[in-house]
Amino acid sequence: MFSRQKAPLSDANFPFAIMHFYCKTVNKKVRTFLKNESKIVRLVIDDEPLFL
Repeated sequence: MFSRQKAPLSDANFPFAIMHFYCKTVNKKVRTFLKNESKIVRLVIDDEPLFL
């Protein structure tokens, strides 16, 4: 599903992996991420990581 990710994501670690990947990638926008969490999650579920 995430061809741009190095490690494959399973159902168990999916939310953590997304949080970790997002925070690692755009560290400085963590507060913005927390505000827009529901929007970000919707975009991820749609299989389009548009926040990158």
